Amino acid sequence: MWLFVVAASAAPVQTGNAPVQLIIDTDLGFDIDDVGAISVAHALADQGHVDIVGIVCNTGRDACIVGVDILNTYYGRSNISIGSFKGRFGSYTDNGQDGHYVNDLKNQFPHTVNSRNDVPSGLDVYKNALQNAADKSITIASIGETTNLQDLLRNEPDLVKQKVKRIVYMDGDFVTPTRL
Repeated sequence: MWLFVVAASAAPVQTGNAPVQLIIDTDLGFDIDDVGAISVAHALADQGHVDIVGIVCNTGRDACIVGVDILNTYYGRSNISIGSFKGRFGSYTDNGQDGHYVNDLKNQFPHTVNSRNDVPSGLDVYKNALQNAADKSITIASIGETTNLQDLLRNEPDLVKQKVKRIVYMDGDFVTPTRL
């Protein structure tokens, strides 16, 4: 959860400074740390410290994208672009998860997304956000697997070099990102 505090505070926030342009790359659904981290990002956005320009799920798990949509809607930011990893990784864990906490959230909170099929790919969200960003303005905060980052770095290395200021991540045990 402290990942966002680090990402948002990497440059001192002073009056008149532009907020950190933030893309969150999350594996929400395997555990609950991502819910806390995304909530911290929304709180920082409420204070004007960050502008969340996209949130992508780095697993193929429906619970991830549904949970992200619930959080964005709850915090009044349902307009944030969200995307999902379209590969198999993580998708198999949705089967038989009737007791999963995201299912409890689905029954209690409004949302419009019901599966990863309802959103574009994580790579497409990344590319769109970066293409519309100023040079060296984007901070990527990645929690969990680096599936989307690997896709981004393999497919758009020049765009990353041009637009990304920093990448802050934790975990990433499953896929090794490509070097720039």
